[in-house]
Amino acid sequence: MNLSVAGGIRRRGAARPNRAADRQHIARSSAGGDEPSDAEAPPNEDVPEAAAPDVPVSPAPPPAYHAHAWLTVVLWSVVAFLLGVLNANARLLFPFLPPDRSTAATALAVGYLALLLVALLFAARSAARLPHKADVLLSVGLTLAIPFVGVLLLARLGVRVAPLVAIAANNLFLPAAAALVGAGVGRVIRHPNTLLAAAGFSIFFDIVMVTMGTVAILLKNNSQAILTASVGGGVASLPNPALPLPPPPLSSVTIGPADVLFLALFLSAIALLRLSERATLAWMFGLLAAALALVEVKAWSVPALAPMGVAVILANARHAAFTPREKRDLLIGVAFALVLAVFLVAGARGVLGGGPGR
Repeated sequence: MNLSVAGGIRRRGAARPNRAADRQHIARSSAGGDEPSDAEAPPNEDVPEAAAPDVPVSPAPPPAYHAHAWLTVVLWSVVAFLLGVLNANARLLFPFLPPDRSTAATALAVGYLALLLVALLFAARSAARLPHKADVLLSVGLTLAIPFVGVLLLARLGVRVAPLVAIAANNLFLPAAAALVGAGVGRVIRHPNTLLAAAGFSIFFDIVMVTMGTVAILLKNNSQAILTASVGGGVASLPNPALPLPPPPLSSVTIGPADVLFLALFLSAIALLRLSERATLAWMFGLLAAALALVEVKAWSVPALAPMGVAVILANARHAAFTPREKRDLLIGVAFALVLAVFLVAGARGVLGGGPGR
């Protein structure tokens, strides 16, 4: 395409209009007026053709056809919040439920986790589709995180917070904040190669964090920090004086705010680059639902970014544009990361002669 100042876009090789002749014809056919001379007519200069982009997919703003995306972010966050409250109080509201850790109870817990995952996936997708720049999304997301930070600070100072306020801060405001911050950060990814590299790095990074990093230390010390800062966790049961301790929830498995953040980050970049959004959502749901079921049944610590990153790579690998040398280097890096990840996981579980892993 050749872009002309006055003639718009026309095919390359098409005849160029003689602007001087056109102006003379218009002046002769009109009544009155001075006829412009050839010297006054602007020269017919060629406009240099714009250079072709060096990326296979041109970055474009996220699709704005979902004008109600803000509302859907709120609605899906509310759904996740209600599911968390229901999870904590299910045995108070429905005493006829099967006993804890039975096969039927485990099936109900897996079903609850699948519904919670759906709510968080759609909240992240709605945030990714918002037609706003990164600074707006980051500002709103950080603002929504203020209630949760305030509750944590009050708890550290020994100030008692109303249960409803704590529940809303942890299970309502925090997921929405994480989704918006992730969507804002995802705007910086401008090429499919960068997205795939980020997905691969996140897999290795989360394996390290869960097996020997901060998460592993918190799990080993039975810290309540993960529970109180996760979706589905830190929800107080409905008050019942007849019960000294609240009954166990349907599921004690929680989803961290960082997981919601990365869901929105990847989906934001995919929307920006117009990649395979539906395939990514399908792979994410399948792999993450399987991981949550594994955590529920086996009580293993599964790094959520691992299945998430694999889903992004499987759904969008066809959009990559690596050179042969880059492909070779990428394969070497992936092989090294896999071998190192196996040793990290094995070492964390005590297979290599270390202490007992978790």
